Amino acid sequence: MPTYTSERDGNVRVKGPTRYYTIVPGANELSFYLQTIPTNVTLTSHLPQVNPYVKVADISDFPSSDYEVYPYDSIIVNNMTDAVCTLYANDDDGNLIEVPAGGTMTIDNKQDWGILTVDSAGSGTVSVWGMTE
Repeated sequence: MPTYTSERDGNVRVKGPTRYYTIVPGANELSFYLQTIPTNVTLTSHLPQVNPYVKVADISDFPSSDYEVYPYDSIIVNNMTDAVCTLYANDDDGNLIEVPAGGTMTIDNKQDWGILTVDSAGSGTVSVWGMTE
């Protein structure tokens, strides 16, 4: 949440996403960022929301192409289809892994998975995300 500090003598009204808010002298924590910061009001602290994962692919045709996931230490497979999703690594379709419909699986990769292939799934999309530690 962002914190704004007002050095003004009195209160100041600012426009928020749904209504006007009052900033009083001193520190004020808001649940949103101000588009226009009034005079003598400064943004003094905030925690940016950063997603450490990188989208590798959105897959909707099955069986899928091969996707290189070896650079990632962690892989997330998000099955947004209406059926169980089966996937395998490194062209080894004898070891299928299942992700339930609407489910998510996190794989601790450590470069064991060089290539990921989604063998089958229902109607919808399977998203693959990767993160390097």
